[in-house]
Amino acid sequence: MIVDLPSSTTSAVNRKIVELRERGGVLALGRVLTLVIITDDGPGIEHSIEAANSASREHPAG
Repeated sequence: MIVDLPSSTTSAVNRKIVELRERGGVLALGRVLTLVIITDDGPGIEHSIEAANSASREHPAG
């Protein structure tokens, strides 16, 4: 799952993480990977997304 929070704050990111964990219930507690990527908008953003996707596949829960 990728959640896009453009122009966000750390407290907004934290609220969203808590919301997603609460919505996922027990499943979210057994398989947890929280990866936060901070980028500038622009041509490099696709590379950042690819790197994040690649890193998430390395996690044992992925």
